[in-house]
Amino acid sequence: MNQIKYIILSFTFLFLTTGRLDDYRELNTNPELLGTVDPRNAFTGATENWNNSQRHHLTGKYSGVMQIMQYIVGSEGASASIYVNSKNNARPSPYTPYYSDYFGQIGLRLRYLVNTVIPLNPEKERYQDVAAIANILETYEAWLMFDVYGAAPYTEGLKLASEGIGTPRYDLYQQDINGKALYKVFDEKIKENVALLQSSNENQYNLGRNDFFYAGNVSKWIRFGNTLRIKMAQRLEKADNAFYNSVITEALAHPGGIISSHDQSAIYHHPNEHNNNTDDMQALTTSYVASRALVNYLKKYNDPRLPILVRRNGFGNGNNNTENDAVFATLKKYYPNYDQNFSQW
Repeated sequence: MNQIKYIILSFTFLFLTTGRLDDYRELNTNPELLGTVDPRNAFTGATENWNNSQRHHLTGKYSGVMQIMQYIVGSEGASASIYVNSKNNARPSPYTPYYSDYFGQIGLRLRYLVNTVIPLNPEKERYQDVAAIANILETYEAWLMFDVYGAAPYTEGLKLASEGIGTPRYDLYQQDINGKALYKVFDEKIKENVALLQSSNENQYNLGRNDFFYAGNVSKWIRFGNTLRIKMAQRLEKADNAFYNSVITEALAHPGGIISSHDQSAIYHHPNEHNNNTDDMQALTTSYVASRALVNYLKKYNDPRLPILVRRNGFGNGNNNTENDAVFATLKKYYPNYDQNFSQW
């Protein structure tokens, strides 16, 4: 009796092992065939630490692109070296990570999620909301890249595995390789995916806690998409005014609305601890100051963000610095009209 039992157990084990080996063999045959992958987890991995994946992402932007845009200057004043290298025949090289962010991380992973992970999932129809949100974010990241560089291999890029394109052609922001304005391609892509989110239903899987932006709130993603269309179109107000006006009109009239309150703002919650590094914050607040160009611009339009973006230093009059207040009192005594005669200072 025991011998029969052992024989049955042996055949059962052999059958189960053979079944497992067949599964492994099938997976190994096609390198693009995935096992069980939840697209929501892939979304989190693709967007983790959005545009701030390393410690120098923040500090590098302060030392480079933010000074070129004249948002800030060094604490000792503006430097010509930010714009031109006067010592040798080389150009300045500000830190602009958008190209590597797109092709090395965010764009690469989001396109893989949309083009491979979701299509191979047995419930792919239930992940259309996830795909739409991923497409909106992928387009946003591509737009950041083109806004800085002006050219990149977008249309044929990241297609080595799927289409065997190893040397993709470069698109220009003004015109892609198909002869169409790439900024219109971006706008149309956002518009289409917002429409998909508009048609969302209860059968769709929600991103929930896998979404570090809006925790899966589809209505807020619709607002984000519409607002992004406006943001991108604003760059073309002078270059393509007709396009600019058409996008503004459409986005403002959209029933899903735009971002119009703090609660609707796109706030990303970074899991990396380096974002809490007080040394970096201390260095940023002591090494840089707001530029005169930025402050004057905000003042000109009575921008309510001024006291939020810029903190007054202790070197002016009435800034809780008694020594400076004494200097201003002396100026007022001997040069009563100094603030009118030297208003530029």
